[in-house]
Amino acid sequence: MATAMVTLPDNFDDHIMALEGIKLMLNNGFKESGDLFKKYKSSSPLMSAGSSFSTFLNGMMSFEDEKLNLAVNELKATQKLCTPTDDTLSSIKLKITKKSSHKPQVPPWIILQNKIIIADCHLYLAMISFIQQEITGYIKGGWTLRKAWKIYEKTYDHIESLHKIAYEEKHADKSSRNNVNLKLREQALSIPYDILERLRGSVCFGYGLFNLCVSLIPQKLLRVVNMIGFHGDRQIGLTALTSASNSKDMKAPLAMLALLWYHTVVRPFFAIDGDKPDCGIPAAEAIMAEHEQFYAQSSLVLFFKGRIQRCKRNIAGALISFENSYNASEEQREIQLMCAYEIGWCCLMELNWNKALTYFSMLRRESKWSTCYYTYLTALTCGLAGNKIECLELFAEVPKTMKRKTNQLEIYIVRKASMMVKTPMTYEYLLIFILELLYLWSAFPNCTIESLDNMVEECSKASSVNIQGLKNLILGGIYKSLGKTEVSLNHFRTATTVSEKDYEDGHIAPYACYEMATVLMENPDTKAQGLELFKHAKDGYEGYDFENRLQMRIHATEHRLKEH
Repeated sequence: MATAMVTLPDNFDDHIMALEGIKLMLNNGFKESGDLFKKYKSSSPLMSAGSSFSTFLNGMMSFEDEKLNLAVNELKATQKLCTPTDDTLSSIKLKITKKSSHKPQVPPWIILQNKIIIADCHLYLAMISFIQQEITGYIKGGWTLRKAWKIYEKTYDHIESLHKIAYEEKHADKSSRNNVNLKLREQALSIPYDILERLRGSVCFGYGLFNLCVSLIPQKLLRVVNMIGFHGDRQIGLTALTSASNSKDMKAPLAMLALLWYHTVVRPFFAIDGDKPDCGIPAAEAIMAEHEQFYAQSSLVLFFKGRIQRCKRNIAGALISFENSYNASEEQREIQLMCAYEIGWCCLMELNWNKALTYFSMLRRESKWSTCYYTYLTALTCGLAGNKIECLELFAEVPKTMKRKTNQLEIYIVRKASMMVKTPMTYEYLLIFILELLYLWSAFPNCTIESLDNMVEECSKASSVNIQGLKNLILGGIYKSLGKTEVSLNHFRTATTVSEKDYEDGHIAPYACYEMATVLMENPDTKAQGLELFKHAKDGYEGYDFENRLQMRIHATEHRLKEH
C-alpha cells in the first residue's frame, strides 16, 4: 500500500533527518529509524532512499526471498520518485521556491542528488540479482550494474570538477580561473559549498563501493565486465569510501561499515593478503577508534569487532563480541541470524561440535536462506556430536530442501549429503567433510594454533582410500597456516596425485595446485616453478566446485604479485 505524501515543513532539512535516521538504525533503533523514513519517504527522495536502503539491508542480511522482493519494490519506488519527470517532485520544487508565482526550477544540487540516489538503487538491485547465483541473475545484474556505473562515472567526474572550482574559490586560488569553463564555474558557485561537500561524499560512497567490488572480480569474468563498459580499481574504491565515511552525507556511516566489511570479511575470505588474515586489522581498528564513540553499543559495530578478533585468531574474544551483538539486536532478527552463523563457525574452528550444533540447528529452523546448507551443517555437527541416527535422517533430508537447481553451493551440498547416505556412517568422513568446509571458507588462518594442532591429529587418522585426496588438501592447508611450508607442499602434491580416486571432487586438484604455487612463489629459488603452477591452476581446470571462488583468489594473488 502506498504511503501518503506528507507536506514537508519549511525548516525540514531532509539530509540531516536522513543522516540521523541511518545513525539511529546503526544504534539499534531499527523500528524508530524505519518509522522515521516511512513517514516522509513519499515526499523526500533522501528519506525514500533511507527507507529503501533499510529494506535492502534487511534482505541482504537474511537472504530471504520475501524481504529481497520487498527491497526490489522499494528501490524501484525510490528511483521513480527521483526521476525528473515525476510529478511527485513538485512538492520539493515548490518548497525550494517558497511557492513563488514563477515556474519552479529544480536547483542543480537536487538534480545531482537524485542522480546519485538512482545510481545507488541500480547498484543495490544488481547486488540482489547477483546473490541468486543463477545465470539469468548474473546477466540481469550485469546490465543493471552498467546503468549504475554510467551514472556514477559521469556524476563523480562532474561533482569533482565542481568541487575543485569551489575549493579554489573558497581558498582564494585565482590562478586556474582562465582555464575553467564559465558555465561549469557558474554552476559550482551557485551551489553552497557545504552542499557540494555532502554531494561529493554521497557520490563517493557508490563510486567507491562499485570500484572496490569490481576490482575483486576474477580475470575470466572481468573480460565480460569490461565489454559492457566498466572497470574497477581497488585503491580508488578505498579512497572514495574513506572520503564518504568522513562526510556529512547520510551514507557516511554506511561507508564506515563498508570499509569494515572489506578489511575484516573480504580480505581474509578472498585471500587478498595471502594467508595473513590480520593484514586488514590496523585499518579496521583505526576506523573503530574513530567512530566507536558514536556507536559503542551498535549491534553491527559489535559484529565487526567480533570479525576483528577472529582475524587476530582470538576466537574467545570473537565469541564474546558476536554474543554481545546478538543480545544487542533483539529487535533485528537478521543481525541475530548473522551472529548465530558466526558463533557456529567459531565453534567449528574450535572443534566444539555440541555448541556448533545448537546454532546451526537454530539457523536451520529460523533462517529462510538455504535450508539446504544449514541442514547439511546440522547433519555434520549432529554426527560429530554422537547422534548418528538423526545425522543420517538429516542427510537424507538435504536433497528435499534444495531450492535452486542451478545454485552451485546447493549442488555441492546435495552431492555430499547423498554420498553420506550411501556410505557407512563413520567419524572420519564427518570430520573430513566439516574440515573441508573450513578450508574452502578460508577459516584455517583464523584458527588458534592449538585448534590447528588438534585438527592435524584428528585428520591424520582418516584412513579410507576414497578421501585421501581431500584429507591431504586439508592437511596441506592446516600446515600452511601453521607456517610449516615444506610439510604442506608434500600434502598438496599428494592431493593432486590421488584426487582422481575421490568421489567426483574435481576441486581438489586445482585448489592444491594453487596452494602449491603460492608457497613456491614465496621462495626466489622456486618462484619460476610456482608461476608455472599458478598459470596451470588458473587456466588448466574448469567445471569444478567453487571455481569462481578459486578464480577470485587467483585474481587477488595476481594483484598482489603486481604490487611487489
